[in-house]
Amino acid sequence: MNGKEILYYESGEIKRIAFVKNDTLRGFDIDFKQNGDTLKWFHGGGYGLNGMFYKKWLDNGLILTGNYGDTLKSYVVWKWWAKTNKVVKSKMVKSKNEEYIAPE
Repeated sequence: MNGKEILYYESGEIKRIAFVKNDTLRGFDIDFKQNGDTLKWFHGGGYGLNGMFYKKWLDNGLILTGNYGDTLKSYVVWKWWAKTNKVVKSKMVKSKNEEYIAPE
């Protein structure tokens, strides 16, 4: 297989998005819960899909996203989005060895 691979839950929601070349994962691989929350994210280099590697729908109605702030992955920019697609709050956190803990 070559190109973007998209797998779906029986209900139609996206379960997994990955880029494959010659049947080998190249680039990113994102697994989602049925509600759209990021379950697992892997990327061989660079940024994720459009720079995003984390997305979660919060119980308070906001959406939390996480993006690396630079190509060195030295910090993460967390943003809380309203349903109107406007940023309500943002927070920058230095990462340690490209590791992060998502704020809730």
